Amino acid sequence: MATPLRSFVQAAQVEAEVVPLRVVQIEGLVALKIIKHCKECMPALVTGQLLGLDIGSILEVTNCFPFPVCFYERFLAFNCERSVDI
Repeated sequence: MATPLRSFVQAAQVEAEVVPLRVVQIEGLVALKIIKHCKECMPALVTGQLLGLDIGSILEVTNCFPFPVCFYERFLAFNCERSVDI
């Protein structure tokens, strides 16, 4: 017997079994990108986004992107130092 088609709402309401994460795997390039971002914005705190997959109890981080917060701070500091009242 074929299974009946379900709408997205019906499929979303089905509770899936939650498996706790036990391992986080970070690719080497991701670690280097994080280190580079931290070094460029030192001593300010940095933020960014991690991308990857959770497969069972393993979280695989495959890429990352920095949020350019420190660049705005440097831009504002540079402009404040250079501004002259006329």
